[in-house]
Formats: sequence, structure tokens, C-alpha cells
Amino acid sequence: MSFAFVSYASGNSRAGNSDRGEVHVPLLDRFCNELTVILEQQLGLDRGEALFKADGSIPLGEEWRFDLNGALQSCRAFIAVYSPYFFGSEWCGKEWAAFKCRLDEAAGRNGSTAPLILPVLWSEPRDESRLPACAQALQFRHRGLGLKYAEYGLFTLMNNQSHEQAYEAFRDGFARRLCQVVEAHPLAPSDEAFDLSALPSAFELGTTKGTQAAAETTPAPGTHVRYALVVGTPEEVSSVRTQVDCYPGKAPLWKPYHPECQEKIGTFVQRIAVELDLTSEVVELGEDFDEALTSDIKEGNLVAVLVDPWTVLLEDKKALVQHYDGQDLRNCSAFVLWNRSDAETKGAADKLSTALHEAFPNKIVSNDAVRFHERVETTEDLRRRLVAALTELQGRVIRIATALGGRAGGGPPRISPVPE
Repeated sequence: MSFAFVSYASGNSRAGNSDRGEVHVPLLDRFCNELTVILEQQLGLDRGEALFKADGSIPLGEEWRFDLNGALQSCRAFIAVYSPYFFGSEWCGKEWAAFKCRLDEAAGRNGSTAPLILPVLWSEPRDESRLPACAQALQFRHRGLGLKYAEYGLFTLMNNQSHEQAYEAFRDGFARRLCQVVEAHPLAPSDEAFDLSALPSAFELGTTKGTQAAAETTPAPGTHVRYALVVGTPEEVSSVRTQVDCYPGKAPLWKPYHPECQEKIGTFVQRIAVELDLTSEVVELGEDFDEALTSDIKEGNLVAVLVDPWTVLLEDKKALVQHYDGQDLRNCSAFVLWNRSDAETKGAADKLSTALHEAFPNKIVSNDAVRFHERVETTEDLRRRLVAALTELQGRVIRIATALGGRAGGGPPRISPVPE
């Protein structure tokens, strides 16, 4: 029995041609091998039980078809590697259809279809409207697994060393998501083997659903969080403090609790979003804040503003924060990440506190424990406060959307805090 079935089509060559959307098999092998290690460690699986990987480009011999059929009967999840060759493969479509048969049978007993088909975006679809209806009905961009992944796909992340961190964040987040959905939606094995030769491809059972499909894949209010960072560059921060090791230049790479914790803020907060089943993106708070906020309010997004207290000493950054502070925003929460293990921060505590009171006069006076967090001193504290704040903000956004008639059926269930 395999924990998950990996369905993909490499195209005409093992090396793959990214321009034609082929899967580069060695890179996919690496991803599957690393995913296997994670699953074996987390779930205690024996070697060979984690993944069954089948290339839909390769004609199947009788023995291989027997193994494939057995994997489709018993696997607990189906990983679909989206590529143009994948959707052009009859066998990949049959594999999808076979697993969907099991989901439909379970839905007949449970009343709902389990989300056990997990797409992996290999390369960015050039025209999403041309995807088969079964693929359009699923959320496949998964911004909660990383903004770069959603924009470029897995091939670019794995084929470019500069994206290694984004790849690792996707890999670990995908593994967590896979484990979560399988645990939440147990799927019994099928008693009967599938006649794959007679089973129609899922990709041929209708074309796109147009507007309906687009509506199905549009994130609902309260399901996406935008992390806006107020962090200076090393050159900027060096004017107000001596050590700038934790400021690598790009805001998502900031290490707010260096040297005690080396984790980058972008990786940390996006992992929290994945665990809460939210999509997410990490950006810098800039002069376009009003425009972005208008979009966030309209779409029902959550916003978490993460502030470096040293950056608030910079006049242009302080002005941005003051502008934010002057608005009463029901979908936003601000967090000041205060590094208690940093000697310079300890020595400048009074100066930093004064700057923060000048930057956040309204939020500090409001004493709103949901929308403002003046001192978040550790990663554990940040995790706890983020989970609590996002949970409360989501509830507010959903209640407002429901009151305004922006959602049919009452909206999605609220996220539950993740145990610490």
C-alpha cells in the first residue's frame, strides 16, 4: 500500500524541456525522494510505502499495470503534477478518473468529496481557461505554499539555486498539507480493481466550466493573508544601529530573532498560514499601501503588518507606519517583533519604545489585543499571537461578508488554532 500516488507525464525525454512544459524527471525524482523521507519520518512508514510514482508518458506492460492498479486501489491521496503533457496524457487522465471514482464512492457515504487530489504546479499554465474542468475545479496555485511557487511553479524553484529557500518552504509545506488532509479525510481502499483500459480519461469528461470554474477557484473572504513587512535594508539600518547581520537586503529574508533563531521571517509566517489552511503572500509595506488595502478589503483578505522597531527610527518608514496607524482597519493586525536576545535592542530599549509610541499613537491607546501587539519577543510568542489574531480577524471578515450578502451558504468554517 502506498500513502500517495504521484501522477505525472515527462513528455518525450527524461531530461524534459521546460519551454514545452515537460517534466524534468531527475528534479521530480529529487522532490519525491525528499518528500518520501519527510513522510517516513513523520508517519513512521516503511521504506517504499510513502509514494507510488507513475509516468503517464510510458506505455505500460502487464506487470506494471498490475502494480499501478494496486496503488490506485489503496493509496490515500493523489498527487497530480500539472504540466501540459500531463493533461495531454490519456493514462494520466485514467489515473485521475480511477482515484476520483474512489472519492465519489466515499462522498456517497460521507456527504462530501474529500480534498485528496493535491495538485503540484510544475510550470505556470499559459492559459488556465484551457485546463480540463476537473483541474479548474481545484485550487492549484496555493499561494500559501509560497509566492514564488504560485508565480513560477516547481520547476523554476528547483532549477534555480537562488530559489532554494522557496523550494524548501514549498516542499515542507506541501508535506504538512498532505499529512493534514489524509489524516482529516481517511479513505478506505477499493475492493475491486479498475479496468484502466476501459475507463475514460477524466480530462475528456467535459471541457472548462468557464465562469463557474473561475468562481470555484476564487479564494473566499477570510482565506488569504497578506504579510506586510516594515524592514529596512542593511544600508538603511546601519545608520541607526551597528550590527546588521539579520538584515540581508530583502524583507522576507529578515531574521527578527537572530542570533537565537536563524529562521527567516518569510518562511516562518508562510508556514503558519499553511498550517491554518490559508493562502498567503509576503510583501513590503510601501507607498502603495492604500491601493493594496482597498483590494484586500474588497477581496476579504487578512493583513498582518510585521514591524522591525529599528526600522521605525528611519523617518520615511515611520511615516508609513503612522499612516497605517491612522486608519481603523478591521481586517488588519500589527506586530512589533522585539528581539530580547539582541544586546543592541536591550541597550536602546527606551529610544525604540519612544519611536514606537510616536509611530503607533492610536493603536497603543486603543489597547486592542487583536489588532496591535507592541512587543513580540520570541518566535513562540509570535506564533501564538499570529494564530490567535488571524483566527479572530477571519471571523470578523466572514461576519461582515455574510452581513453584506457577499457569501452564499455562510462561508467556510473558521480556522482552528494549531496546538503549540
